[in-house]
Amino acid sequence: MLNNDEIIVCINGCKQNSRDSQKKIYTSFYGFAMSVCFKYAGNKDDAVEIVKDGFLKLFVGLQNYEATTFQCGSFVYGMAKKNNDKYSHRQI
Repeated sequence: MLNNDEIIVCINGCKQNSRDSQKKIYTSFYGFAMSVCFKYAGNKDDAVEIVKDGFLKLFVGLQNYEATTFQCGSFVYGMAKKNNDKYSHRQI
């Protein structure tokens, strides 16, 4: 898991489209996002799809956040939950 200083560096890197920074954020929070998505999706395939979609939205949306005040863990949880809710509605 990245510490706060590393997260700030990675977020600033993501804003500059650094693939290395995106990979560090992804690998650091993937397990957490999967656990949230799997809890709601109920199967691994759907959870993986939700996580991938969520991280894409995360990297695009980072342009709107200040790195020093950004709470990455909270954002990842909210993103995973919100994407899962949208995915659930598409399945109906």
